Amino acid sequence: MKHLLMTLLLATFVTGCGTSTFVKSPAERPQSSLLMADAQYWKWWVNRPTDNAEVEFLARSLSAEARGEVTRYKKTGNANYRASVVGAGYVIARTAAAYKTTVQNLVQGGVKSQPNFLSAWYLQNRAGNAENYSQFFLPTSQIENWDDLVAISREALAGKDPSGIDPNHYYDDSLQYNPPRWAVGDGVVKQPLGHFIFVYTPKDL
Repeated sequence: MKHLLMTLLLATFVTGCGTSTFVKSPAERPQSSLLMADAQYWKWWVNRPTDNAEVEFLARSLSAEARGEVTRYKKTGNANYRASVVGAGYVIARTAAAYKTTVQNLVQGGVKSQPNFLSAWYLQNRAGNAENYSQFFLPTSQIENWDDLVAISREALAGKDPSGIDPNHYYDDSLQYNPPRWAVGDGVVKQPLGHFIFVYTPKDL
């Protein structure tokens, strides 16, 4: 009877916690994901001296990927919009760390297994992406909310994860009813934030 009671209490605890409660940081998780940075390297990554060129390129990437989100935050006061930009930066930085490369090399297709990592870059002037792509080359004085994007990039490069699930992907919430194939399956955890849905999947594609 005592054993049965303990079993029921444990089952209640597990059911009540929710999936994301058990999602660990890259340094803590088993090395089950292709994009998993080892603990030593991840610790070095988030504590290393900040490289201004990398901060700037990530800020440009976020201007391209999340245009309008910082402005929405400033107009509405809804902190989730800003957090979503930090989250996007975290995914980009996390992926670069996992491949032990720079953000710029990753985004520009320098990682052989991830040649099309960031749609704002690889689509270039196709599919109505020209304005997004232009953010990589505009003078910083012409990029909206530049100082905010730089601050956000520094947070992301330091390992800040506002989603709380250690995401390795994200997608626009316009696809919430038709998510990408990698956003469905066993072990997938999702967290909406702003106009993005952040995803942790144990198997990267």
